[in-house]
Amino acid sequence: MKSIVQAVINAVADEADVLLQGVSTAAEAKPLLMEWLADHHPELAMDGRLQVVQSVLALLREEEFFTGGDHQETMADVTEVGEPDE
Repeated sequence: MKSIVQAVINAVADEADVLLQGVSTAAEAKPLLMEWLADHHPELAMDGRLQVVQSVLALLREEEFFTGGDHQETMADVTEVGEPDE
């Protein structure tokens, strides 16, 4: 399972410029990432999706992707997104 999650993390991080075009904070990015994961990786369990989102947001912060004064968020903040509406 870990290799699948890592592969998804890498894929999302590689496509972040396209997936998150116009997004300036992690708070804006979270629901978009969760929706993308639900659409493109429905087989990935919620804990895997949350791990992907948390890891991608951490990578993007390291790369200073966010320009909107983003602050450090905890795993609890990431889990607040929940499932996207169907």
